[in-house]
Amino acid sequence: MQKKSNTKEKFFKSKLKINKKNKINNNHSPPKNKKNLSKTNNKKIEIKNDSRKYILDINNVNFNNFNRNIKCKKSNLITQFNTAKNKKRKDFLKKKDLLIKLYYSELNSLEFGEALIKDKREFLDYYFSLAKTNHNFLSICYYKDYNSVIIKLSLFFFDLASQIAVNELFFDDSTMHKIHIDGGSYNLIYQFPQIIYSSIISSILSYIIKLLGLSESNILQLKNSKKNVVVNIDIKVKSLITILKIKFSFFYVSLFILLGIFWYYVTCFCGIYRNTQMHLIKDSLFSFATSLITPFALYLFPGIFRIYALKNKSKCLYGFSQFLEIFI
Repeated sequence: MQKKSNTKEKFFKSKLKINKKNKINNNHSPPKNKKNLSKTNNKKIEIKNDSRKYILDINNVNFNNFNRNIKCKKSNLITQFNTAKNKKRKDFLKKKDLLIKLYYSELNSLEFGEALIKDKREFLDYYFSLAKTNHNFLSICYYKDYNSVIIKLSLFFFDLASQIAVNELFFDDSTMHKIHIDGGSYNLIYQFPQIIYSSIISSILSYIIKLLGLSESNILQLKNSKKNVVVNIDIKVKSLITILKIKFSFFYVSLFILLGIFWYYVTCFCGIYRNTQMHLIKDSLFSFATSLITPFALYLFPGIFRIYALKNKSKCLYGFSQFLEIFI
């Protein structure tokens, strides 16, 4: 019995020793193969930047330098993006400025530097712009300006009345004698200098009256100052309204006074010299027709100088073309 018990004890003790060894071995596990180590340690990362792939080995990378490179690349990309964005914005603003349609009077009154950028018109476009803005009859049909249509109509009828009154001033004793010799027939060649003189004098009169009636120059002055300074706009607008009220009141007062003088003088002349009424009407119509036709020839000169100045970038000729435009 004692032998059996001893053998049992020995058996159990041996088993316990084996179990302990197994536990120790489990705690200190054997190292992995080199292949496994390489698989775990040799990890690779793919980085995409600017449509290129960069494969990085973690074991061979200095992460401080790597982070610095990434930060530098990020900052470069951000700066490139911002510069591209600003460039696009500037181009858009330039295109927007060009797309804004200016009236003919605004384009014609541009400074030399602005005209080089904004004014891309050819000779005929500029010529018709002058005809639409400055001609006594065509300007009535043109609404894209800062002048009142009623004032333009008043100027048109004033021009007609001034042609009749000024033509009447040239009917002196020599013209009456010539009409008597010709037997009352109308002699256009003899009357032609009188027609030219009367058309010139009446055009000067209408130009002086235009300065009082037309409001476009004052409005453009305010509009150009608004681009540069945005302070005290309300004060400037109120002062402009008062200036225009004074101008319009002087315009209509002087217009009615002159028309009253013309009416009185013409009625007196036609009442005394009844046989010369048809001569007066014909002279007035011819002089009025010449005042409507001659501007089409005069508009050629500022157009020639302006287009040539813009193509050759001559500031002196451009200023001369604007000077001619004032007196047309």
